[in-house]
Amino acid sequence: MRIPIGAGVLSALGCIASPVSFDFVHGYMRELKHVDWDAINARFVALEGEGREHLAKAGISDGIVVTRSADMRYLSQRYEVSVPLPRGSLGPALLGDLHEAFYAAYRQHYGREIKEVPVETVSWRLTVAGPAPDISVRWPGEQDASKDAVKGTRPVLFANQAKPIETPVYQRGLLAPDHLFSGPAIVEDRESTTVVPPGAQFRLADQMLVIALKG
Repeated sequence: MRIPIGAGVLSALGCIASPVSFDFVHGYMRELKHVDWDAINARFVALEGEGREHLAKAGISDGIVVTRSADMRYLSQRYEVSVPLPRGSLGPALLGDLHEAFYAAYRQHYGREIKEVPVETVSWRLTVAGPAPDISVRWPGEQDASKDAVKGTRPVLFANQAKPIETPVYQRGLLAPDHLFSGPAIVEDRESTTVVPPGAQFRLADQMLVIALKG
């Protein structure tokens, strides 16, 4: 088990660090060789314009990236795979490339391909994204191993235990890197708390709290 630094706030950090973007999906189920490419191209142009308009309202006009993909599957199959689409206008001349892109995506998911079965589209996707925010995130570096990481003890009732065990409480920021500790233990971070059961071992390695469970 590996627990990263800031485990309690990673989702919030991801929101802050992600670019402002808008995702669109257009449902259009058709065998790939029978796709109405004029309709698809027109739809993509309209969706991109809508996405750029939303970004403009958010104050973003430069550094915009547009990506497109299609959800495809073998004819009448239950599940589809995402296939990236090239830039520019789409048309019958790209049918060979699109089939090969589907086979590659399908192989990646299922380890095989069935070229004798027709391919159909299910939906078409477009993302319009602004530039990534210019932020700097600093994690604690190597800590001072001379400081005692134990900040006290606490009675903890673990599973399959008849009574509470007096358990040491560690301050994660003071754990010596690569030093092996034994459970039971409570490891407190600024945003989260990790419980290490009896018999387990843990250490701090590559900014991760690594826990090896017994058995």
